Amino acid sequence: MKSSKDSTCAGSLGSCAASGDLHAECNFVSDGYITHSPRVPMKPPLNSLVTFFVIVQIAILALASFSFAEKVHATEIAKRLEASANVLDQIMSSPDMTIPSQVLAEAKCIAVVPSLIKVALGVGGRHGKGVATCRIANGWSAPGPISVSGGSIGPQIGGQAVDVIIVVMDENAFKRLLSSKFKIGADVAGSPGPKGQKSGDTDWRKAEILSYSKSHGVFAGLNLKGAAVKQDKDAIVELYGRYVPIASILEGKLHAPAESDAFLAAVRKYTAEALRSEMHSKVPVGLTAYNNRAADSAVH
Repeated sequence: MKSSKDSTCAGSLGSCAASGDLHAECNFVSDGYITHSPRVPMKPPLNSLVTFFVIVQIAILALASFSFAEKVHATEIAKRLEASANVLDQIMSSPDMTIPSQVLAEAKCIAVVPSLIKVALGVGGRHGKGVATCRIANGWSAPGPISVSGGSIGPQIGGQAVDVIIVVMDENAFKRLLSSKFKIGADVAGSPGPKGQKSGDTDWRKAEILSYSKSHGVFAGLNLKGAAVKQDKDAIVELYGRYVPIASILEGKLHAPAESDAFLAAVRKYTAEALRSEMHSKVPVGLTAYNNRAADSAVH
């Protein structure tokens, strides 16, 4: 027959085991004596620890990869903006390659596509990505990323890749650009642009869009008939952190990011110079200082 002490200990032991408390202490009966023994905490299985550390490592690698991908994309759009500024500088710095002041003074929007690549030898389609900016009340809008694809370059361009400048000249072409996608030749009338500091030819005024190309040092008007121009949604997200319709960007509803400073500075510089040149040619020389101030206020 068990003593009351034995029963008490047995009951205590049963309570301890049933409680699931890994750190509880229990009394045990051994050779008629009551001994006091702490419960040893259970160690998690080795396999569980290994699995946990593997999951942590995978999560860290995934976050690092995502961060790297963001930096790569950000670098791509930054390089596109930098290249677009360089294209403007290269073309406008040479008297033989410049866009006439009449064209730039009247331009509603300017788009640059550095490295429009032909996708077929000879006469074939092409594809490229660039940026556009439009005149707004206080100067020029933040840049809207675009892509150009389709159509054919024609025999006037011999290189595999060309730098392209597209100048939007009228309200219809401006609205088409805001619509996120249009086709040159179908939705708007396009024409190769005149070149040189001044252009005596006035036929270009009939075009809604004028286009220029530079390849291997050769600058010429470019026929982009059949080419589709549309917003580059992925680049918009990378540049502004979220998707915004290109209309909102080109209408001046967003602040220009720091990456676009050089590009917008080039646009302001050359359009201001063009406007001053046009003002000087149309008013008496004595009003030159006034002309300069008016030109500056019109583009800044």
